[in-house]
Amino acid sequence: MREVRRRAGLSQVQLAERVGLDHKTVHRYETAQRAPRSRDAGSCVRFHAATSSA
Repeated sequence: MREVRRRAGLSQVQLAERVGLDHKTVHRYETAQRAPRSRDAGSCVRFHAATSSA
């Protein structure tokens, strides 16, 4: 997640706002303190797809 976020030029806060998560949750996912819930993972996958095609 971190690599995708960085390639998109976003901060954790900006990514969190775009996918509807708390920035602390994004941090926990990126540092493997927490595994993403399937709903959250889906949001991140859609974000990745949108930024990859742009």
